[in-house]
Amino acid sequence: MGMKTKPSKASTKKVVMPSKEALMDCNNNEAGELLLSKLVNDKTIEYASRDIMLSDIRLNPDNEVFRQDDNDEDIKTLAEDIERNGLMHNLVVLPQQEGKNTVYMLISGERRYRALKYLEEKDASWNTVKHCNVITSDLTDNEKKVLLYSANLQVRGGFGNEKIRRKALVSFIECLQKSPYNLTEAQAKKTIKSLSPENTKTLDRDIRTERNLCAELKVLLDGGYVSRSEADVYLHFPNDKQVMIAEKLQGLFAVDCHSDAERPDERNSVEVRRDNLHITFREALFAATKAGTFEELDAMFAKALEDYETGLKTLNDKAAEYAAAKANNSEKQMEEFEYDNKNQAAKEKNDKKKTVRAEVSKNAAETVVQKKAPGIKNQLDAIINRKNYVKSLRKQSPEVLEQDIRALNEVIATATVLKEMIEKAQRQDEEQ
Repeated sequence: MGMKTKPSKASTKKVVMPSKEALMDCNNNEAGELLLSKLVNDKTIEYASRDIMLSDIRLNPDNEVFRQDDNDEDIKTLAEDIERNGLMHNLVVLPQQEGKNTVYMLISGERRYRALKYLEEKDASWNTVKHCNVITSDLTDNEKKVLLYSANLQVRGGFGNEKIRRKALVSFIECLQKSPYNLTEAQAKKTIKSLSPENTKTLDRDIRTERNLCAELKVLLDGGYVSRSEADVYLHFPNDKQVMIAEKLQGLFAVDCHSDAERPDERNSVEVRRDNLHITFREALFAATKAGTFEELDAMFAKALEDYETGLKTLNDKAAEYAAAKANNSEKQMEEFEYDNKNQAAKEKNDKKKTVRAEVSKNAAETVVQKKAPGIKNQLDAIINRKNYVKSLRKQSPEVLEQDIRALNEVIATATVLKEMIEKAQRQDEEQ
């Protein structure tokens, strides 16, 4: 069982929100010190330094989102580093009762803990963790979770991993809106953004994706089947349409393309067709988002699904042909099959692209701004490009030049107001 040490007066810390520079400095030094500076309340945190048996430390279930990309090889590498250099960063834990015994729940340092467990299996002398930072203040479950999220996003590098960052941000915002923080969503976002090295636009995009992308598409995004920019396209569709898109993509990636495990970088003709179908399906859906009316969008969406089904049937047929040709074990036959089919796939992809572009051109509805703005720009361009215009300015009186400037400022002011109105509408649409 771990040692029981009362916190001394000297170990009491006042919590203040650090600057980005301070965070970066802490991030490169002791994780425990960073962690204890993170509560956004004006609150005193007490902690003690204790040596704790590994067997008395428990994994934190709230840490699941951060451990999803860990693997045994990473843990082994970290263990080797600890074996060479010692434990550079303290574990941060919270005491809790387990029957009559006191055990310690991890807040920061799960990867280090797992590395120490790895070392303990080889050498029992690693069974005790020196100088753990034990938080002894009475904290609510929500405060404990905020501590965990703060520590992991900064110290563990969670802000650098898009998949982890997306999931953690939404949960973190929810925590900061609960007692004892009681922040508004805007305040919670601002607090997190002040801690993150990522820019505001990236974080807003993360939050929007995690909240609005359907679960099935998020699985494909997390698995690398769907790119981040592709997911942005699908966010334009309501949830029911997103689910339909996910079902089509799941069917596509389930096709046996007879990939060659010994040559993973070389795509055979079936794989080329699969990738082409993926691209043309995505582009057709993107084109649908540019439709001028909901009716046109629905029609283009239905057409994209219909074309996909046709393409999937062809893909399955070609996969069967490829398997048959391969079974004949004729190198020449395989070369001819691959040559013909890759050329045919490239032509089909080109033709499909032209069709999609024509569809976009036919269905895209110009707004009033799109109709009027080019004309205004052209008129101003004509003045700028007028021969000897600069020379003629020198002949004008200061009063006339001032009037010209005033007239242009009015145009700029009006255009700025209009632009802000459009941007506001865009933000509201993205937040929904």
